[in-house]
Amino acid sequence: MEKEKEALIETNNILQQQVRAFEQEKYFVAAFATGESDDIVHFNVSGEHMAVKRSTLGLCRDSVLAKQFHDPLWKRNGNLGSVEHWDFEQVATWASETKNIPDEVAQQLRKNKIKGYELLLFGREDLKEIGITRPGTLTRVIGAIDELKNSHLGNVILVEQSTYCFGKMIDQLRLHAMCELDDELAPEPSIREPAKKRFKRVVDYYFPGDESSSFILGR
Repeated sequence: MEKEKEALIETNNILQQQVRAFEQEKYFVAAFATGESDDIVHFNVSGEHMAVKRSTLGLCRDSVLAKQFHDPLWKRNGNLGSVEHWDFEQVATWASETKNIPDEVAQQLRKNKIKGYELLLFGREDLKEIGITRPGTLTRVIGAIDELKNSHLGNVILVEQSTYCFGKMIDQLRLHAMCELDDELAPEPSIREPAKKRFKRVVDYYFPGDESSSFILGR
């Protein structure tokens, strides 16, 4: 009986932690609901809308979410939602620090003094006109520009994953954020049995590697 009581108390404490984390995030998101904010990322997860703070997505540096939505360039420029206001030096810096984009791309962008609002409108033909002609490079640059648009311009990010699994993963990140404030360890996520394998696959995709995935799975 005593063990059951202790387990109940522990479960209640975990629940209270989660409630506090969710309420804090809910308050933050609601504060920006009537206007646009680059501190919030909006997801469309198989038809369900989710809004998450960038700082929450960036808690695990090695995760796909952190690299895509909470990268150092975004922090340094303070507001990548204003990419259209970048000067050509900021555009060149973005290109030089983006993975898999050759140095020649940054050089050509700088040479032609391409500004942010122009970069966002660029297609293959535009890149060719400034001297970027190699097919593989064109594909990578166009892909990077698309990611830039999706990640930082307030677009809703389409996620074709299980709503339950992705939501649970985000919930766990929020719980980590709350526990960090209290200098506590986040408990392992509670996942219903039929969804455990799929949840692990989703986590492995967004948090590749044992160390990264353990941030969510708690093992």
